[in-house]
Amino acid sequence: MKIRKIALILSITVLFSFDVSAKERSANYYKTMYSMARKMKEKRDLVKEMYKNIKEDYAPIISDIIDEQYNYGVERDKNSFKDYEEWIYYTAMSAGALKLSDKAEKLKTIYSYLKTPIYIGTVAHVLALTGAKDEVLPWLNEHLREMNLMVKKGTGKIAYREEIAEGLLLGAKEFKDPTSFEPVFFATIPNYSEKVRKIANEVLKEITDDPVPLISTFINREDDFVIVRNLLTYAYKSSSSDDEKEKLYVSVLNRCLGQLVEKNHENITNKPKVEQDAVFYLGEIKAKSPEAAKAIGEKWRADNADKRGIAEDTNIKLINIDALRKMGTKEASDVLLENLTYIYTMGKEGFGTGYGTKEGNRIFIAVIRALGDMGNSDENITMALELIRSSYEFGTPVTREAEKALEKL
Repeated sequence: MKIRKIALILSITVLFSFDVSAKERSANYYKTMYSMARKMKEKRDLVKEMYKNIKEDYAPIISDIIDEQYNYGVERDKNSFKDYEEWIYYTAMSAGALKLSDKAEKLKTIYSYLKTPIYIGTVAHVLALTGAKDEVLPWLNEHLREMNLMVKKGTGKIAYREEIAEGLLLGAKEFKDPTSFEPVFFATIPNYSEKVRKIANEVLKEITDDPVPLISTFINREDDFVIVRNLLTYAYKSSSSDDEKEKLYVSVLNRCLGQLVEKNHENITNKPKVEQDAVFYLGEIKAKSPEAAKAIGEKWRADNADKRGIAEDTNIKLINIDALRKMGTKEASDVLLENLTYIYTMGKEGFGTGYGTKEGNRIFIAVIRALGDMGNSDENITMALELIRSSYEFGTPVTREAEKALEKL
């Protein structure tokens, strides 16, 4: 009885001796008070107060609390679980503020004890704030890849999990490391909510202002043509040099031309679109290399062999023509001349070729105009245009365009 009375007196003495503003409370105060806490809510409140007034000398007690949480494991009492998660939440926030990098491994385990997305996401971000790059960065990237795969497959409700994605992305933003480019980029496409995509785009800008080399590596491993199309657009809008962009688009175009597509309807549909995108962007950046024109020439030959509806065929070939016109190189005009000759021959053959029709003439006229606009007075081009101008087998719209083009040469 006497011992219990002494303990009570000591407790009261401690409480009154620390009756000061929370901002002025010492680490010793919190150490003493925490050692006396028994309920989860009491521990939560003390850690919350420490976090709100965090000081460097609180590091040892926060470190000890992380050890306690690591060993405590998952809270089994449903009634205490909210207080338990907040206990972890404020401890993790304190660890981030104090940059307790030596606690990263234990925090990674504690992360797995949580169930509420906002707390899971926060701890993911806080792990990066500790600065333990070697321990945390690969872990963040892997967890983001797992999230991406889940979203891609459509498992789970992303609205429920988007706070986790946000935390992982913000963690990646802290390190700004190129290894995060691939998993972060996936979060920029419509599988995710607009809010998550916005954060992902901000993180990408932090990682690099020259993304094309990273995109090239990414594309070489990527078989999903929807993602490839998004990558090509991102590359075009980036501040990477046109030389780097040109190499990327030529590489993608050559890869597509030599690639057999698996029997997947979405990929079969999107492969031609990737080819068209690559050609379009080569035109937009006014690519100058012979390799660029050669790749478009190879694509055009494949287009001629493809059995499509004439309207679709026309749109695809108009993209080829416009890109070559914008490029304006001798090699580009050579590809146009090759196809002018092809169309001329097919038009003379007539029946069943699709040329000589209204849609076929659109392609014919577009090639003639492009050669005129480019102004290359190559003898072979002049001769081909003269043959068309003087021909009685083509209608007035075609022969008139040939005449106009000759005037520009």
